[in-house]
This record gives sequence, structure tokens and C-alpha cells, in this order.
Amino acid sequence: GSTWNAAAARELMKIWTNSFGKSIDLVISNNDEMALACIASENFPKGLPVFGFDANASVEKAITSGLMTGTVTQNTDSQALALLFLVRNMCDGFLDSAVYTQGFSHGDKYGNKISTPFVYYNDSRSLLVSNTAINKDNWNEYMQNAHNSQISKVQSSRVKLLLSVYNSNNDFLNQNF
Repeated sequence: GSTWNAAAARELMKIWTNSFGKSIDLVISNNDEMALACIASENFPKGLPVFGFDANASVEKAITSGLMTGTVTQNTDSQALALLFLVRNMCDGFLDSAVYTQGFSHGDKYGNKISTPFVYYNDSRSLLVSNTAINKDNWNEYMQNAHNSQISKVQSSRVKLLLSVYNSNNDFLNQNF
């Protein structure tokens, strides 16, 4: 392991390929940049399956050419859309399960529905949008945001809202918008 550092990943991959050669079965990286660095390392075995994480645009060529096997997206666009749907549903006066079903498990009043799979946990009141595997077969669809392409923009009533995001373990998220 490395700590999300591409240079360290490249160096470690060089050491591993020099030590273990073709006995390495696959590479799974903490992020896409580390995956690319592994592929670029000295003596990297051609055809070795390599997976990254984040689905950054920087890996498009490596994935579409087959140099990199795949990556995983956290569906940040769907996470943001889910947050907006939740807020809108609460501003529209929905209560109970309607807050997390309108626009999720069935279409909202405009016909909009998030197509990315999600799970709602009532005990913790949390909504988790699923990660999605990306490979050369679905890269273009992912990059075009086709999974949420049916969401239409509509003009709805205006509300004043304070959105406060807080996570006691991460100062980066302690912000108001």
C-alpha cells in the first residue's frame, strides 16, 4: 500500500514487479491516479488487470484502450441530486417516507427519478447512493451522465434555505452553503 500517492504507487509497483514478476494477479488502487502510476511503472506486466477508484476523466484513455480494466464511481452527481431531492421534498412539505421516496423509488410530481441504486436506512436516517463499476463497455454512458439524463429542469416555488453540512471527523465538510 500507498497513501493516495501516485509516485509512491509507481515505486512500489516497480519493486513488486521486480520481486514477483508475473505472479501478480491484479492491481486494485485506492484511486485512479495510483492505478495509472502502477501501469506506468518500470517492468509493469502487460495485460495485468488494473482497477482504480473515483472514475476521474484522467483514466478515460487507459480504460477505453483496455490498458486499465476499470474504476469505480461514487456517483457524486447522484449524491448531489439525492441531497437536492431530499431538500426539495422537505420544502414541499413531505413527511415520513415520502421524503426519501419521491424522486427515488418512484417518480416525483414532475416525473423525475434517480436511476442510480440507493438504500435508505431508517434507524440512522441515512440515504446511501450506490457506487458503480465503470469499464470500457459503459465509460461513454457514464461520462455523458446518461444514468440521470431523464431528470428534467423545472421552475418550482422558491424557498429560503440554510444548508449546513457537518461531520465531526472531517473539518472539510464543516461548511454552510
